[in-house]
Amino acid sequence: MMNFNYDKAISLCSPTQQDVMVEEDPVDVERRLVKSEIELLKQTVEDGTTQFKTSQETVQDHTTQLRISQETVQDLTIQLKASQETIQDLSTQVKTNQETVDNITTQLQASQETVQDLTTQTKVSQETVEDLTTQFKASQEQATANTKAQE
Repeated sequence: MMNFNYDKAISLCSPTQQDVMVEEDPVDVERRLVKSEIELLKQTVEDGTTQFKTSQETVQDHTTQLRISQETVQDLTIQLKASQETIQDLSTQVKTNQETVDNITTQLQASQETVQDLTTQTKVSQETVEDLTTQFKASQEQATANTKAQE
């Protein structure tokens, strides 16, 4: 009897790896393909989820920046209104100051006219004093002449 090597016989009869691939069950191949597609889809979903989260964070950041910008605009609007009120107040003060200057100018002109009138009156009074002095001297001379004439 011949010694039969069972393991050797099986190895000789076993298909090679290439043969196994060719002879592989189409259902198994389909399953592997489906698994690969599922893995690709999972990865795509994960990537999409990551991108979506990043987009949400970006939107939140932009929303925060928008709120800050809106607050800045509100603050600047308040400052602008305050500046406009200050300008109006200063304009009112300038008008009031101009009116005060106009009143002082009017008073100054009136004072100058009063000074001119007083200067004129002083000249007239000096002339009157001179006339009266002349008349007084004339009266004294007349009185002296009259007194001498009576003696």
